[in-house]
Order: sequence, then structure tokens, then C-alpha cells
Amino acid sequence: MRTICTICAKGETEPPPCEGAILVFLPGAAEIAEAEKALLKRLGGDHEMYVVPLHGQLTPKEQQRAFAKPPDRDARKIVLATNVAETSLTIPDVVYVVDSGRVKRLTHDPTTHLAALTEGRCSRASAAQRRGRAGRVKPGVCVRLYDRDVASNEMPETDLPEMHTVPLESLVMAAMASRPETSPEAFLASALDPPPSAAVRAAIARLRSIGAVVNAASTDDALSDNTNSLTLTPLGFHLSHLPVEPRLGKMLVYAVALGCLPAVLTAAAAMSCKPMFHDAADKAAATRAKRDASDKRGGASDHLAAAEGFDAWRDAAGGGGGGGGGGRGAVCREMKLSYSTMHEIHQVRNQLKERLAESGFRPDAPAASAHASNDDLVRAVLVAGLFPNVARVAGGGGGGGGGRGSGGRGGKRQGNGPRVVNSRGVEVTIHPSSVNASSAELPGPREGYYAYQEEVETSRVFLRETTAAPSEAILLFGGGLSVDHAASTVTVSAGGGGDGSNSTGGNKPFVFAAKPETGVLFKLLRSELDRQLAAAAADPEALATRGLGGTDAGERLMEVLLKLLPGTR
Repeated sequence: MRTICTICAKGETEPPPCEGAILVFLPGAAEIAEAEKALLKRLGGDHEMYVVPLHGQLTPKEQQRAFAKPPDRDARKIVLATNVAETSLTIPDVVYVVDSGRVKRLTHDPTTHLAALTEGRCSRASAAQRRGRAGRVKPGVCVRLYDRDVASNEMPETDLPEMHTVPLESLVMAAMASRPETSPEAFLASALDPPPSAAVRAAIARLRSIGAVVNAASTDDALSDNTNSLTLTPLGFHLSHLPVEPRLGKMLVYAVALGCLPAVLTAAAAMSCKPMFHDAADKAAATRAKRDASDKRGGASDHLAAAEGFDAWRDAAGGGGGGGGGGRGAVCREMKLSYSTMHEIHQVRNQLKERLAESGFRPDAPAASAHASNDDLVRAVLVAGLFPNVARVAGGGGGGGGGRGSGGRGGKRQGNGPRVVNSRGVEVTIHPSSVNASSAELPGPREGYYAYQEEVETSRVFLRETTAAPSEAILLFGGGLSVDHAASTVTVSAGGGGDGSNSTGGNKPFVFAAKPETGVLFKLLRSELDRQLAAAAADPEALATRGLGGTDAGERLMEVLLKLLPGTR
């Protein structure tokens, strides 16, 4: 703060400060908001200035303010930015750079699949990039808020390679598709900065759990650690050609097979883009609009809210730009939708449709949308792709039960606040931006099960983008099933192994109370469902022409599924 005050104080420095913008590097959006408030409070009455935030959570329109000239030409522009301004963006009128030397990094734990946003020192390479932002068009000055000892002893030389910080499932499948004769572990080990072997093995285990890879030497490879004879399944082959992470690709393939593609296609595209519901001035209003959209699709689902928002935007008459008087612009204002994000989702959605078509799935065929209005079927497909990312919600201690009352399907909200537990048995919190979050207006999610996109650890562990799912969806599209006749329970593995075992370390299985005969019937139904879906992935052309119900066995299977998952509309 003192550094900025000194720069802004005309005549107090020697030589005098030249005209131009000040670019301040801060760790994250929270620090930027705090600094902006402090600057306006301290300098607002004494100096003409134009304070602008710049970080990845802003819309492109909001980010453009950093490049614009201040409304008052005598005002000093102060841009408060994260590392997004290091290399990808250049603000030409910046003369001063103030570098805090701090950064927030998103890291990924391959064992727990937990993403953590941690703050620390930036690398010396990043510091050099920040210094280079000063004086792009005239001589500039870089002020570092740390000394040489910190730079030498606490800052790494370079940032970690991306292969060390992100999930590796897509990379493993790409390696298998390009070099099928070579173990993916051996292939990736030949990289200049190879990822940890444990991370590669964890990615392979995850791919096994979603049915994308198998051990060619054995049809029962759920417990096998051998990575030298892996091969892609027909499903895995298609997933390797889709421009999304494998679990989202699995959702798309299953949605085509089960006839609920439109909503799932939108959900997958939205999960690859910035948040659709956005109001920079009133975040609570954006969350309320998201809840309203979700309620129109059965309730308690961020993903179905995205589908409702996109359909309303797409179907609006006329272009009616973001600030226009009608059409899509009016829908964006009414539903608190980001106009630029809607266009991005539209482009990603079209790209996914094209890739599905290239694989022979024909996303525009009537069979792909035969049950498009069935929200229960959409929830089940979301479980199929996101599993084991499923949390149990209970009013007090303990995990889930076998009840059907989750989300928009009945159930009772808990007055004292629900307890949310992930598949590892860790108590977590649904992110405030979710329609299922606790708030002053609503006490939070109902008892039941909630599929979620990801876990992110900041001040606590948050679940982002959640959807309430009926118990039947967990039984039919979760991990392997096992029936305990003596205890009258059905257990769903949270590791996804086909034998009902817990093949992902640390995950706790889901246990449902059920009569043994009910458990056996579900196990038989699950076996037939897996067989039919595997056949659909192996022959997408046949699926496109007749759908999963195009055969006698498939028709009987769909009849049963629709009775178990009838939808709310």
C-alpha cells in the first residue's frame, strides 16, 4: 500500500513519477478485492485514480476494463492482477509493476482427487515475467516487495511442469491411443519432466473404474496392478477422441445410449467453461437465479440449472447482444447469465456434438433425445460419469441411507444444518455458489446423495457443481455391487471396481438396506445394463439408428429403467 501511495504522490519521488498505469501482482481474487477496498478507502479522497481488478474469475467484458483508458484522463490506472497478467495478457500503458512475489497454485492429489488452492512464493521465472510487464512502450520500473535472500532461498527456479499438477487420465489415454504397444507408464516416463509414477498409476486406476481401459491379459482386472498389457475398451477409444476429460466423455456416450443427450451435452460443456450464472454486483442474485432455473428441471441440480439456462438463451428470439434491448440479451439479464460464457458454452457444445458424430454416435438422431425431459435419467448419467464423486447428506451423524428422498424427489430439509460427507468419509461443505448450499434463506441440501464435479480445498473442502441423485442411480451407475444376505444390505463400491471391492484407497462404500432378493435383482439388472452399454459403445452406428431400446433385450431394459427413474416432469 505504501509503495502505491509513493508512486501516486506527485513530487514525492525522485525522479518524479512518469505517467502510466500501475500493475500490482497479488496472489488471488480475495486479496485483490481486499486491496481494492483498502485503496479506495485510503487514496480515494486525495488522488485521482482508476482501480481495476484482473483475474480469471471475471468475464471477458470485465477483464477488458484493465485495457481501457480511465474515464478521467488525469486519473492514474491501478490494475490489481493475479498471475493471469504474467504472460497471457499485456497491458500496454503499464509503467510501474509492484510484485508481491506471491501466487496461488491449484494442485491435484492423484490419490484423493482433491484439488487444493495453495498460496506460496512464485518462481524466479515468474518474477522475471512480471518484471517484463513494466515499460512495454516506455521506460518502466519494477518494485519487488521481497529481498534478494527471499528470491534466492525461498523461490524455486521454475514452476512445476503441468504434468505434475493436473489429473493425468486424458494424457494416459492419449499415450495409449498413440502408442498402444507401450505401457503408458513407460511412455510417460520418457518425458523431459516425467510425472510421478504413483500419479500415473492412480490415473490408470481411475480409467479402469470408468471402464475405459482393461488388462488385455485378463477380463477381470479390477485388482490388477499390471500396466504393461493395458488396452483401451471401445468406450475408452471414443473417450480418447473427445475434447473433454474422460468422465465427462463417458457421460456423453451414456446419454446418447439412454436418450437424454441434450441436457448432459450442455452440462458437460458448462463444466468445461466459466460459471454461466454471474452477477459481479450481486452474487446472491446470481445464485437465486440459478436456483430458479434448477427448480424448473426438478430442483437441486447445478447441472440441470445450466441446461435450463442454456435452453432459454438458445431459444430466445434474435441476437439481442449483452446490452441489447431484447432476445438473448434480455434472457441474460433476467436469468443472470454471462453473455460471453453462453457463447463459449455454445461453441464447446457444438464441438462435442461434432466429435460424437465423427465417432458414429449421431447426436442429432431422435433416439439420442427420446427421453430428454426425464431429469432422473440425466441425474443417473451424471452419476455414471462423476462417480465416485458422490457425497452423502444426513441431518446429524452418519452417512446416507437407502431412501429415495434426495434432491427434488421429496425428502426433508434439516433445520440444524445437514452434514455432508464425501466418499472418503470426510466432512465437506457444498460451495456457496451451488443451488444445494446452505444459506440464510435455505437450510441446505436434503438428505440423500449428491454427485459433484470436483472437490476444492481453500479455507475448507468445498464441493463444486452438485446434483441430487436418487439411490437407484447409485445402485445402477456407481461402483460394483455386492449383496449381504445375512445383513440384508447392498454395498456399492466407491472405487468403481467391477467386483464390488473398494479398489480406490481410502474410499468408503455406499451401503443400502434392502431385502436380499431386491439386492440380487439390482445386481442382475446392473449386469445387463453394463452389457448393453458396452455393446452400444462398441457399435455406435447401430445405436444411432435404433437406440438402446432397439432390441428386445434393450427395450425391456429401458422399460425397467424408466420405471425406476421416471423423472419429475
